[in-house]
Amino acid sequence: MTLPLPPGSPTAVDDAARALATRAKTLEAAADRVAPVCGALGGTRTAAATTAAERLSEASAGARGLAQLLRAAAGVLAAFAAGLAGLQAAARSAGERHAEAAARRARWTAEERELDRQIRLSELTGTAVPVSSESRI
Repeated sequence: MTLPLPPGSPTAVDDAARALATRAKTLEAAADRVAPVCGALGGTRTAAATTAAERLSEASAGARGLAQLLRAAAGVLAAFAAGLAGLQAAARSAGERHAEAAARRARWTAEERELDRQIRLSELTGTAVPVSSESRI
């Protein structure tokens, strides 16, 4: 019997986390590039320049907010990837221990059958059963 691994690829999830973090940096850089333009437009006295500065400022704030959201999502995904990798490692280890225990049980069952056979044979022949000093653990 093999135990199933928790589904998913920790590497793929971690790659997605890094991609989100990269997108967040890109948005932050874009917002940083817009700030001087907003400042320059804000210094003029025309309504169009003022409106453009306000819209650019709103877009910059939106980009920063989205960057923050992407960084948070990247952190969640990175933590999930690490947890998934740990769960999969634990499942593999449990599967290995299960296989080892099943092999020990099969070996002990075979030893028990052999000992029963030797006991029956000794009862029929009147000879002593050989004693083994071997440990089963």
